[in-house]
Amino acid sequence: MTNNSGESTQEFLERLETDPVRVAARAEFERAAEARIAAERAASSSTLKDLAELGLHLSSIWELVNTSEPDPEALPILMRTSSRAGTPRE
Repeated sequence: MTNNSGESTQEFLERLETDPVRVAARAEFERAAEARIAAERAASSSTLKDLAELGLHLSSIWELVNTSEPDPEALPILMRTSSRAGTPRE
């Protein structure tokens, strides 16, 4: 497939990968994503420690979203955390 200038889709995509503005924007996007992940991990570290004491060894709070079996003992910890912390914001 080609566009109006005769450039194929593959050629267009290759050109995008070397465009300095796009490369800089992608690098900034990835840096911001890494910063958000680090902030989330820092904010949730005490909660993960509390959950580990209950026997729930998680690397992220988000692992609780897809669990097949609820753990009612975790609810007080999660409620306490949600009322004092909220979601990290930049």
